[in-house]
Amino acid sequence: MKYVFDTSSVIVLLEICALKEQLRAFSAKHSLYVSSKVREEFMDGRKTDREALNIFSVVQPILNKDLLAYFNHKTSSGEFWTISYGCSGGDCICVLDDGFGRNLCQFLNIKYTGSIGIINEMKNEGFLSRKDLLEIRGKIRNSNFYLSKTLLDRLDEICFQ
Repeated sequence: MKYVFDTSSVIVLLEICALKEQLRAFSAKHSLYVSSKVREEFMDGRKTDREALNIFSVVQPILNKDLLAYFNHKTSSGEFWTISYGCSGGDCICVLDDGFGRNLCQFLNIKYTGSIGIINEMKNEGFLSRKDLLEIRGKIRNSNFYLSKTLLDRLDEICFQ
């Protein structure tokens, strides 16, 4: 499967959850992408391991001008770039944690998931142990990154089933 990640999902998985090695193993089975804009956003001001971003291949999507109205006619959002890639017709799943981006994908019939969905996939494919899942749960719940109650409940389901 091909996944194209937005900045917030990369931050959750690499910085908050510290899943560098697990993502590297996951990338041997799946194609993981970030747009050049998302790479730039992630690298800007980050103190974390920038080499971890090498897990993702960088793509230069054709920016979908039909999406501009949804983004206040600005191309500066990593979500705009991620969803543009998703619109390109390639069989991929957009990985977005922001509610607006997810809702837009749903509206446009673009496949999407979020960080919790990737964690679930990694669990189902044996890349995360029960211990890993409990550590991830603690890190996410103790972070200042906002996830809805529904997503936090879904994380609990994943960790405790």
